[in-house]
Order: sequence, then structure tokens, then C-alpha cells
Amino acid sequence: MSEWTTYLSVVDDAGGWIDSANAIDNSTGTSSLIGGSIDRTLSLSHPVAASESGIITKVEMRMYGYENATTPYIKMYFIPTFISGVGTSREVNWYSPRWGSWYDVTADPNAPGTWTWAEVEGIGANILHDYVFGTPIGVSYCASVEIRVTYEEVSTVAKPYPGRLLL
Repeated sequence: MSEWTTYLSVVDDAGGWIDSANAIDNSTGTSSLIGGSIDRTLSLSHPVAASESGIITKVEMRMYGYENATTPYIKMYFIPTFISGVGTSREVNWYSPRWGSWYDVTADPNAPGTWTWAEVEGIGANILHDYVFGTPIGVSYCASVEIRVTYEEVSTVAKPYPGRLLL
């Protein structure tokens, strides 16, 4: 088994997030952020062509970021997106900057039944800042979203040049 890892590199919709380009610069040192009492979604995608080939066995995603509200006033969600729709919403419930766990999105709702590299190229994510109620209002941060694909390499057998006899 081999692995290929890349990151989401396009902001489809900043949704009011500040410095949205920081979520796609492949750096954990800069973040896009949003606060306030309105639900806001940062939509990211990955249009870069995959540099690998083979049979895909697993697709995972993770996010570097956090929310600074340890109170119940906001919630932050990581939601994978696929060509045919959105996947399972996962709550981000850590309160200091770090990588979250790898989420296996291979069989999420709306994920392809059989993954191809074209579907990997169509994967994206929505990062939702969800205002629940009350004050103080917290801030949500997103620095990067990564994709990791596990695949089986396909080997090819070289054929001899036709019409030549090898002695």
C-alpha cells in the first residue's frame, strides 16, 4: 500500500471568514478566522490533478485549526464535500491550534461508491462556524485541510518488441 497526501488549495466561498487565503496556503502558521453571532461557512476545494495512480482503498481528511470558545456559545464543524454532495459533519472540539484526527471519508454519505482519482480531485470541505447562543462569542480558526489517499499500486509487465527474436 502507498499513500499520497495533499491539501485543499482553493477558496470557493470565503463566507465572511477573515484572511480566507490563509486556509489554503499549506501553512499551519497562518489561519483564516471568523467570530460573531452569525453562522458562517468557509468552502474549500482541491482542483489540483492527482500525481499518483492505482486502486484507491481509503480516503481520509483532517483539519488544522481550533475554536477558542470553551463555552457552549459556538460550535465548529468540519464537513467534507464530494462531487455528489456533502459528507458527515464532524464537530471540531479542540481549543488550541493542532491537527485534528484523520477522518475516514471513504464511505461517507455522498462519497463515491468506488473512488477514482478524478473524484479525489473533486473533494473539498466546508468549515462551519455555528453560533449557538449567548455571550461571550468565540472565534473559529482554520489553517489547513489535508487529504490522504491510500492506494494499491498497479504494476505493468513490459512486453518484448514485436518481431524481434531474443537470443
